[in-house]
Amino acid sequence: MGDVRRLDAGGVTVLVRLEAAAPPEVLYWGASLPELGEGDALSLDASGIVGTWLVPLSSVGAWNEEPGLSGSFGGRGFSPRFDDFEVEGGPSELTFSSTDDRGRLRLEGRLAIEPSGLLALRARVTNLAAEPYDLSALTLCLPVPERESQILEETGDWAREHVIQRHEFTYGTHQRVVRNCQPQDVSSVYGTCVPRAGWREGSAHLVHVAWSGNTRVEAQATYQGQRFLRAGEWLAPGEVTLARGESYETPWVYASAGEGLDEVAHRFHAHVRALPSHPRTPRPVTINTWEAVGFHQDEAKLRELADVAARVGVERFVLDDGWFSTRRWDDAGLGDWWVAPDVFPDGLRPLADHVHGLGMQFGIWFEPESANVDSEVFRAHPDWVLRPEGAEGRLPADVRNQQVLNLAIPACFDHVLGQMCAVIEEVGADYVKWDHNRELWEAGDARTGRAAYHEQTLACWRLMDALHERFPGLELESCASGGGRIDLGVMERAQRVWGSDDLDPVERWHIHDGTDLILPPEVVGCHIGKPKSNATGRISTLQTRAAGSLLYHLGIEWDITQLDEEELGRLAEWVSAYKRVRGMTERGTLVHSFVSKAVPAVRGIVSEDGRQAVYVLFCEETSPFEACQPVPLPGLRADVRYRVRALPGVWQQDRWAMRLKTGWWRDGGSVELTGALLGAVGLEFCKMNPGTAVALACEAVGDGAADA
Repeated sequence: MGDVRRLDAGGVTVLVRLEAAAPPEVLYWGASLPELGEGDALSLDASGIVGTWLVPLSSVGAWNEEPGLSGSFGGRGFSPRFDDFEVEGGPSELTFSSTDDRGRLRLEGRLAIEPSGLLALRARVTNLAAEPYDLSALTLCLPVPERESQILEETGDWAREHVIQRHEFTYGTHQRVVRNCQPQDVSSVYGTCVPRAGWREGSAHLVHVAWSGNTRVEAQATYQGQRFLRAGEWLAPGEVTLARGESYETPWVYASAGEGLDEVAHRFHAHVRALPSHPRTPRPVTINTWEAVGFHQDEAKLRELADVAARVGVERFVLDDGWFSTRRWDDAGLGDWWVAPDVFPDGLRPLADHVHGLGMQFGIWFEPESANVDSEVFRAHPDWVLRPEGAEGRLPADVRNQQVLNLAIPACFDHVLGQMCAVIEEVGADYVKWDHNRELWEAGDARTGRAAYHEQTLACWRLMDALHERFPGLELESCASGGGRIDLGVMERAQRVWGSDDLDPVERWHIHDGTDLILPPEVVGCHIGKPKSNATGRISTLQTRAAGSLLYHLGIEWDITQLDEEELGRLAEWVSAYKRVRGMTERGTLVHSFVSKAVPAVRGIVSEDGRQAVYVLFCEETSPFEACQPVPLPGLRADVRYRVRALPGVWQQDRWAMRLKTGWWRDGGSVELTGALLGAVGLEFCKMNPGTAVALACEAVGDGAADA
């Protein structure tokens, strides 16, 4: 019989049973519990509640499932026994450690609750023996309640990332695995929820592995009564072998529980906003050159684009793919990071100086992890490429005519870092768009023939860290064929992610639903594209495209040199509107509401003091009824009266996209209601056409109200 330890923070309680001969066993993880009375802990320990060990072991109890620690010494010692766990900690964290009964392995771990209520877990195993230890897996587990009978996860593909899907949590094991270091088709968050869980109600428990490499997450229900989530790194066969004194430490696993998906997401958002890497300055309006010029770069055209961008209020100009070496298409030059003399005969500095002279930051695109086969770096160093069977072995299949460089090779790392630093220093770059456009299939180290996913991930992070050390003010954007790398590990290094290559505002609405579960909106790039989407062919109004981008890190991906003065004026209005609200949106609370496809869905951000808010209403389908049902605006303070109006300066331009009748919204009108009524009853609004969006501003009425 052990004792029960209680951890509390951020409205969350964790109850842990401690026994000397077993890892800590979590009995409860969820909403904050009342204080335990005298004797309650003892009664709870004796009650027979089935919990989940943080690191389950086959040698403890009657554990019939996969152990949390799996490995062997050349096939022997596959089931170590740990007899004497030492536990330390305070009111919101505990650490545990033990050495196995043969003195060959040491197991350590940590469980902490952050101020937001987010759980942070990690474990480490160290080989104390002379014989190498072949590690197969080290994973962490947390229990979930039986009432959460559905699994919530994400799936997707290029240009349709982070699609939320649900299915029944039946008995057995439900697993999602990333094996190629680019998880566009696999969950970034994974967990369980009650069947009717929505944004504002219904309990849910989600986990996330903060790792830019291979991961595994699973939900399991056993006939013995356990229901738990497991998370950690997926290791390829033979990938990690520990010599004497060497350790393997898991990535951080973060876990969030709450009532409604908004509350679950807020805990992740608070974590990101507390990171030292999180940007502290207003997010600059960005223009990226890709959909304006593609590979067909020309300095005169780029200068013209920069001139027009400055006129509409853009603050950061990012030069995308095609500025270097022989890179006139995607089949050559990647990996050779010097300025193309045939495109920029005087180098990039004149363009960068022109951009800086307009008062804008200058950003530049790199794909540091890859190289075309038709490149000087590949021809000189084919042994630097990740491949499955040694330096003379075959190459993995080409993707976009490129292979992946093994950044764990010191000479390769130094070469890439040196070339990047030379360009960044020469042009005075303020920003790097870091792209990664292919999966790591058959990624082996040519020096050993061993799988290299783990070491490649660490080396990629080291390269990012080295750039920050060399250029302290440099910002990084994490892009992986769009939104393929948005984990909380890379967010310790990146100040922004690219949400998706799909700029279609209808598609982006759904993509952001999934992204919103893990990242606060100010770090997610969302750009106003041209009227006809490259990804889908859909044609959308400027109002819809701009409103859908307003709550995120707004940018432009469009050849705006082709716009007339009236169109430029309308675009400038949206840029100005973003600048007026970004101080509030970058610190506020993201909220959602969804009633049905025939009623506009709502996404908004409420200020820290609850006295301001900006909402975007999006209509997916035409309502079959003449009158639209009231639209709820969640997250406002019940005791405050608000004035609601279309966002000033942008409403009237595209108002005929809506089916107007007499109402408060016409001609810049407004309405005043309490937060209680706006949240519970909703707001009358016009019937919208399908695939359209509008933006609304709320401000408190009376003493202390701020201008929206």
